[in-house]
Amino acid sequence: MNTLFDDKSLGAFFKNILAKNTLYRTFLLTGPLEYIENTIAKQIAFILLCCNENPPCLKCNSCVKVANGMHPDFIQYLALEQKSISIEEIREIISESSLRPWEAKYKIFLLPKIDLMLEYAANALLKILEEPPDHCIFLLTAENESSVLGTIRSRCQTFSVGPKYHNIADRLAQEYHIEKESAATIISLSNGTWDDIIEIVKNRWQHRSMILDSLLQKNDPIELGEKMVDVCGGDEEIGRQNSKDWIVYIASFWHDVLLCFYSQEKNVDSLLTNKDYIKQIKSLSLGCNIPKVHKFLEFLLFQTKNMIALNVSLSLLWESIFLEMQTLWKEKIS
Repeated sequence: MNTLFDDKSLGAFFKNILAKNTLYRTFLLTGPLEYIENTIAKQIAFILLCCNENPPCLKCNSCVKVANGMHPDFIQYLALEQKSISIEEIREIISESSLRPWEAKYKIFLLPKIDLMLEYAANALLKILEEPPDHCIFLLTAENESSVLGTIRSRCQTFSVGPKYHNIADRLAQEYHIEKESAATIISLSNGTWDDIIEIVKNRWQHRSMILDSLLQKNDPIELGEKMVDVCGGDEEIGRQNSKDWIVYIASFWHDVLLCFYSQEKNVDSLLTNKDYIKQIKSLSLGCNIPKVHKFLEFLLFQTKNMIALNVSLSLLWESIFLEMQTLWKEKIS
């Protein structure tokens, strides 16, 4: 194929063939390896391993595991320096492919730098590519299609992939009119996939601004808790999952405060996640109780997990978070 696919267009292709039950088993993805590994392959895994009927939902256990690099049926051999996979790894892949998936319908293997494989390793791989098990999907990667052995190319459906824009920030600017600082924050808060970035843009970005502004104004914690329950959704199960995401967002904000307080780097701005609130973060780093911020982050990242696991009501969860947060200021923040 001569068409250049990005994660959005290739994702649409995979959704289509999955719906039509015409899914091929071996694919050759050529282009920037980092983009393939971090974006394209993950997007394919989201679609093929998702538990819901309209993938990817980005909410089910499978999607969460893919996002965190922990799905047992998404087996990644990541590219290291100038090395491709070894004959020992090929034998391991052949053995693993004979086993049924642990959780999902398919088992996905991401195999890097196929063009650098030694001949005897390539010959061993051909055996599994010639008759791949129905439950296995093989994603082979290379920078250039022409450098891949013809015997391997002939057994794969090939896609040339690359980002549609120079970078994701440019894409956000052009398609959603997102400013540079906001785009950098959205990308940092996401799991790196375009679908998750758009989930933040469409459904969470305005809420985030409202919540952070309310925090900085030190609004009533009970009222803030009620707002967060509404933001997270009325259904308790969905609300608990959404709460986990919002807790991470809020933790990233206070982590930025600590980073700003302790950093000796002149370019500390570039290290922060919440770049659209740099002024407020710098002010907070001088005007809050730093030891209490440490304790609050421990509470936020660990104790709240236990509260969610114990099915504590969302209203109590968020009231507890905002009440704890009220103790962090030493003086008025401008």
